[in-house]
Amino acid sequence: MQINPLDIIVRFKKDSNKDFSYQLDDVIFDMIKEKKPCLKKLYGDLNPETTDIVQLSKKVLSDFCLDNINVKHCMEADKGYTYRSYVQYKSIFFGDYHYKQNNIEVALHEIAHVLCDNHFNSPFEKHGALFVSVLKWLILHYELLTEKEFDITCQKANNFKVKMTDETIVSVEFISNDIDYYINLFNEKSKEASYYQKNGEKYIENSRYKENGLYHIFQVNFEKKKGVLVKRKLFGYEDYSKNIFSKLTNEELVNFHLISPIFLMNYNGRKTSYRYEGDKGYSYYKVDDCFFLDREYECVYDLKDYQSQVKCLTKRLKEERIKYKRCSTYEEFDILQEQLTYEIHKRKHKE
Repeated sequence: MQINPLDIIVRFKKDSNKDFSYQLDDVIFDMIKEKKPCLKKLYGDLNPETTDIVQLSKKVLSDFCLDNINVKHCMEADKGYTYRSYVQYKSIFFGDYHYKQNNIEVALHEIAHVLCDNHFNSPFEKHGALFVSVLKWLILHYELLTEKEFDITCQKANNFKVKMTDETIVSVEFISNDIDYYINLFNEKSKEASYYQKNGEKYIENSRYKENGLYHIFQVNFEKKKGVLVKRKLFGYEDYSKNIFSKLTNEELVNFHLISPIFLMNYNGRKTSYRYEGDKGYSYYKVDDCFFLDREYECVYDLKDYQSQVKCLTKRLKEERIKYKRCSTYEEFDILQEQLTYEIHKRKHKE
């Protein structure tokens, strides 16, 4: 199931794609084992017969200028964690089961997590649509499966239920020449960067900027004088210029209501995590005639009370032919409020 990047309007919080992606892992493993593809591009100078997945992962990470990521065989991973391999901080841990199995698909699975965090700047991805597309890109890049074969694995695994967003990945370029040109370009344009320290010196390892609807992300290895340049499309929660409110006319935007789900709020109507700080309620934003955003909030006794109040509100809005949007999660409500604020400010400045 392919998703348009602009339709991803909230960061993935619930890992709803996880089970589907694990089913996909098993089928990919079986297909690679059955196909027996040429492993030269994946292993390089390493011997596939004698190389374990820790050594292989270090080689692949080095391909992507991620020599600072630790990779370990951790026998305790099978016992202490639900999953036999995992990524934590700047380390990949392979449990004894996967290590002995020497499962290259598991290695690429964990590396895809690291690439999402670094090269695609999507640290909340978990097993979301971008993660699966990055995993697919890796498998195609190292020529383990063709795109058609990968589609067959999706069908076999879960009848295409796994979410992907292939359109998000515009390009991945490996830079070895003119590295200084790209370093200077990103130093000039970048407003976001990650650093590391070595021998008392501070180095940029990852810098990024947004331009023309694309995220430009540059991972660099100063010592080896090489880098990886990734361009990806912005998600809906990153690109406010194409928000859902931009399609509304000025007349439709006036009195527009953005309605939250029920949540735990404090006495100022703001979200809180602690029961003693407030009570259940909901909030909504309303655009007034002067393109200002007014906020209202109401306390409720329980879910039925919330449903009753919101039903009355939406019924009135329908009768008055006023546009509105009900949010299913607070995260969606929060990001749409930012987009609504952006849109009304943009229109005020036009006038």
